[in-house]
Amino acid sequence: MSLMLKSNRKPSRENTGISRRPGILNHSLLTQQSPPVPFKRYDVIENPPSNNSMFVISRGIAGLRNLLNDGRRSISALYVSKDIVENEIFNGYKNGYLIALTHLEGYWCELNNEDNASEEFSSLQQSIQQNLSRQNLCMIKHCTDLGKKTALERTAAFLFECTNRIVPGKKKSSIPLPLHRVDIADYLGLRQETLSRAIARLEREILIRIDDSNYVEILNSKLLKQIANGAIKA
Repeated sequence: MSLMLKSNRKPSRENTGISRRPGILNHSLLTQQSPPVPFKRYDVIENPPSNNSMFVISRGIAGLRNLLNDGRRSISALYVSKDIVENEIFNGYKNGYLIALTHLEGYWCELNNEDNASEEFSSLQQSIQQNLSRQNLCMIKHCTDLGKKTALERTAAFLFECTNRIVPGKKKSSIPLPLHRVDIADYLGLRQETLSRAIARLEREILIRIDDSNYVEILNSKLLKQIANGAIKA
């Protein structure tokens, strides 16, 4: 079935998944509590050195995995290079845990309060707040995707999330799928076979092409954005 523009409403303001990456922190103003620590895929990131510790991701992707009592799981948030994970995730979050979704490197750190009246300290606090605020905005947008969008719309939005936030700096029309499909499905609240059908649909409509190395080439960015924004009738 061909895709058609919905005629009964105007396309909403673009909301193609997650917004631009959170602000980069000035890492030199943080007290590093550990050397960079490597993690393999599915390693759990835990045991902060102190109750005030934050985790800074140097490279790779982490996810906040949630588990229900019946074994169902989801990934409710993604953290990418230069993101920070605040201490509440490790000390107060009871329904899940932080997990490496790719080979990942990061380190523990905390604010140095010895000179908390300095301009540099104030600037660092502001940078951290901006980083966390933008992460919260990302999560809010993701909740909208899960609550209102179809599988096809979520999949299209995720591809733009990759270009805007997860793999920035890459050629915008050709990006690597950064996660295994089972993890993408958990993040999008879909079964893996549902995700595969959505991807196949986008390929069949000649909107994307996926090569053997798992690179996605976006062939029709305008139409793909319309799908991500819910302006297309499937």
